[in-house]
Amino acid sequence: MVIEPLIHPKPGGVSRVSSHPDKDIYDFEVHALEASTCLYRACLASLSGGCVSGVRAGLECYLDLVERLGLRGRNVAFGTYTLLLPLSTSIPHNRGSVEDLARKARECIRGCGGYEGRLYLTILSRLAPSHLRGSYQGPLPSVWEPRPVELWRVFERASWDLVHSELAEGYPRSLAASRLITVLLASGSGLEDAARWALLHVLSSYGDTLIYSKYGAKAYHRALMEARSAWMLAAREGAASALEVLDALWRPRGWNPGAAFDILAVAISLALYPGPPKTMERYTLERGVVGG
Repeated sequence: MVIEPLIHPKPGGVSRVSSHPDKDIYDFEVHALEASTCLYRACLASLSGGCVSGVRAGLECYLDLVERLGLRGRNVAFGTYTLLLPLSTSIPHNRGSVEDLARKARECIRGCGGYEGRLYLTILSRLAPSHLRGSYQGPLPSVWEPRPVELWRVFERASWDLVHSELAEGYPRSLAASRLITVLLASGSGLEDAARWALLHVLSSYGDTLIYSKYGAKAYHRALMEARSAWMLAAREGAASALEVLDALWRPRGWNPGAAFDILAVAISLALYPGPPKTMERYTLERGVVGG
């Protein structure tokens, strides 16, 4: 949550250079620091009471965070937080790979009940993300009238969305993007450029469902085709140049691939979970990012 907002360029998104009218890099970094405390609290609760207790503690903590940071009506990075929460609660119970961690996180989600589901819907109702505003009819309770429903059922029934699909299916896209980051870091790439390539991979492979929900199917498919062209451009001119081209196209349209950014944040987390590769340690030391 700390690293992803800093990555630049990001088409239509907030970075250390670009901002939105209602939020900037400072909002994301403050959110990341505060929300990381909630993830830590969730991890501790999972250690003592099991992973479902951890998810419950993490959602309760975030509900308090919404009020404390004045986030009503302002969704900063709840998608990223939602993806990281089950992973955080699985850390005390995992001694294996990141793939094992993702499997445990999915098992944890499957154990969550109606109380956790209502907490999740309540948080969404407080944040009131723009793509959810308006009336709703369907198999789940409306976020505007939160009722108890199993958390896994919320994710499964809404799995057309990239974020919910990751939670329902065990993080397959995040894991694929994390493997790409790991390979690039091991080959000597810097973290930011590795993240750029991972973002291009997500956008060109899966598209972005936030664009779909806000602007419709035609916009989604157009963005996907433009991202695939950018991937081919990156092979010649590099990931940064390709993302700059997408940014020039998408930012004036108001297109913000927020779901892809959420997956990128998780991919970075999973890539760094075992510890930084030797090449990355050398990279950061040479540039004075890590002192000592």
